[in-house]
Amino acid sequence: MTRDAARARDILNAIEDIRDTVQGLSRANLSIRDVRVKAILYSFIVIGEAARALSPAFKDQLPDIPWPAIIALRNHIVHEYDKVALETIWDIITLHLDPLENALRRQVPDGMQEDDAPEFLWDLPEQVRP
Repeated sequence: MTRDAARARDILNAIEDIRDTVQGLSRANLSIRDVRVKAILYSFIVIGEAARALSPAFKDQLPDIPWPAIIALRNHIVHEYDKVALETIWDIITLHLDPLENALRRQVPDGMQEDDAPEFLWDLPEQVRP
């Protein structure tokens, strides 16, 4: 599996995690103190980090995807966690995840499973490797 395919798979897995976690939630009952919302935000961090790691050539194949905005959302959640607008997060979930998922599914080879991923998806510094 190529590095881009692994990153795309990370994004697709995070989208699936968001969809699983959002079950039973609505825009009206989102709360930053809810552990499910924290799990959703973590999945958006994964999406943003994986998007950042995609090669420019891969991103150029999907010009309709707002890559800078996806990465910026990750940075906002990580660095300005106290200012995250949950209404915006809900809108992203309900309006923007489907187009991202559909575009990536067209790019990721059919039949590629999570098990096909390399043992280390990131080039970790020696001191943090298990």
